[in-house]
Amino acid sequence: MKHPIAQTNLQLYNQMQAAGYSDEDLAFVRNAYEFGIEVFTARYVSSRRVFIEHGIGSASVLVQIGEPAMMVAAGILHNVFWNGVWKDGLKGITNAKREEVRQRLGDDIVPCLERFHDLRWNEETVADLLLNFDDLDQTTYQTILLRLADHIDHLLDGGLMYSVNAAARLRRAESMLAPMESLAEKMGYPELGVELRALTEQSAAMKIAPSLVGRGEHYSSITPPRTYRMSTMSWLRQAMERGIGIRKTMRALFKGGKNS
Repeated sequence: MKHPIAQTNLQLYNQMQAAGYSDEDLAFVRNAYEFGIEVFTARYVSSRRVFIEHGIGSASVLVQIGEPAMMVAAGILHNVFWNGVWKDGLKGITNAKREEVRQRLGDDIVPCLERFHDLRWNEETVADLLLNFDDLDQTTYQTILLRLADHIDHLLDGGLMYSVNAAARLRRAESMLAPMESLAEKMGYPELGVELRALTEQSAAMKIAPSLVGRGEHYSSITPPRTYRMSTMSWLRQAMERGIGIRKTMRALFKGGKNS
């Protein structure tokens, strides 16, 4: 890629400003990030990397190829319907989740996020996309870009090799490499294919200490912060020590209790 892939919100904002995005675009992407830190709180990928960083990295890839703000925001939130931490505790798409996304970010982003969730990503699917490429609708086209950006960021820093079932995931990445390169070429972004190949080959050559490899069976997990597990009195004492004030502290505590 032309520039390092961002891994923090500030790096992403700097990248966007340097690329000439408007203040309206920046505000929209910041809103997506603020939403992301709510729904991805305590979520980690299996390498134990913070999940929101993966969204920022995916978004950064899309900035590099000049995608509009809506797609950059979708990069941050691309897997929100599956990996987001929602009030109902369920994975997948529901009307309530759609409505919450609409209220926070508008209508345009919803179809893209839904399609990312629904579009199975394997050799058979990608072969079918290549075969019918000229007939793809805009939402599917956007989803392919999200998938390519998502995969590039997962490979970044050898993240795949620090993850659960690293060997199997590497074999899958290698089997998907050629068709994904072809998709990138067809979409007019051959540089994405070049990056995919370089990062896949880099991952294959890595030797990771066993003690650093992800454990368990899942590709992502939730680790609740200690602040969430604090007793009511402990939370109240800490808030008071920070000088928030009794009235404001009690109001925040009451509001938190109603939302839990």
